[in-house]
Amino acid sequence: MTDVLKRQLYLMRLALAFLTRIPVSPNAPSNTDLQHSRRYFSLIGAAVGSVCVLFYTVISIWFPAILAAPLTIALMLVITGGLHEDGLADTLDAMGGGSTPEQRLAIMKDSRIGSFGALALIASLLIKTAAVVALDQHPGLLIGALIAAGAISRAAAVIMMTLLPYARLHDSKVVTLSDSPQATELWLNILVAVAISVVALGGWATIVSLVAIALVVWLLRRWFWRRLGGFTGDCLGAVQVMVELVVYLIVIANAG
Repeated sequence: MTDVLKRQLYLMRLALAFLTRIPVSPNAPSNTDLQHSRRYFSLIGAAVGSVCVLFYTVISIWFPAILAAPLTIALMLVITGGLHEDGLADTLDAMGGGSTPEQRLAIMKDSRIGSFGALALIASLLIKTAAVVALDQHPGLLIGALIAAGAISRAAAVIMMTLLPYARLHDSKVVTLSDSPQATELWLNILVAVAISVVALGGWATIVSLVAIALVVWLLRRWFWRRLGGFTGDCLGAVQVMVELVVYLIVIANAG
């Protein structure tokens, strides 16, 4: 195995460890390694979606969609440790409860969940579960949606890093990833996400999804800039969840 291949596998393991609860990370990776690992975020997202597809396919042999769907979403949360959902809840609590950027950032650091965050979590999980149930009669679209949404949503988080400065200087593990991604990390995420989406969803659905996602990312970017003056790790989690939901909704709409 060449040194280049070993290096890329190492970075992929770091990305897997950062985005999931799978214990594969080497000890004490450098900040530079963590930053370069971002190039594999969309690929890891697609892998998480693929595991969920396999799980749903197996358990749907015994259980109806109304039960198989929430079990699959629960598995997704177990794999990621609820990382993105935690960010969504903290972001909505901060945006709804604070009147200044400083107050909102302070609320984000509070481990307690408020009403805005709880409602956002409930709504997102209900939509995800309902989306899987709705696509149960379209197995090909269900497979494509879970895999493509996983890839596109992680790529969207990396894109957000390039559009905004980091709003905090300390107190978050994402500070090691907060520097704007280099062109390699950014474009690898975009290319992988587009390629996976074309294969999983088809050309037309991919085009519609990417246009919608571009609009969502642009709106979130304006929202974060005006309310926080930048992004935080919680904001990236919110981006991932919201983009994932948009992909599901687009696929369902195209399914007719």
